[in-house]
Amino acid sequence: MLILRNPLTFTTLASLSFMYILIGQLLIGGLTTLIGYYMTDPLVDPYYPCCFYAFIGFVMGTIFMSLFVRASDAIIVIYLIDHEISKVHMGKNGAANQKVR
Repeated sequence: MLILRNPLTFTTLASLSFMYILIGQLLIGGLTTLIGYYMTDPLVDPYYPCCFYAFIGFVMGTIFMSLFVRASDAIIVIYLIDHEISKVHMGKNGAANQKVR
């Protein structure tokens, strides 16, 4: 029901999550390859080791970014639940429903 009450928030989150995953995977994979390139022995052809570094970096980036996105999704869901609970207890304008004695 939470997704049906907040479709715009979840749609925006899904599109931003896709972009963050892609940017994170490319950044982690690229930096891993770059660091691996500079660590490679100059007498060895760097093509095959760099392909291996890129593959490992991309896999690690995919794993890390999937965990990051799941955590950010959980934070957004918790925020929306808290927002709905506060609307019920505090009213729509944020004022407390109880009178001060």
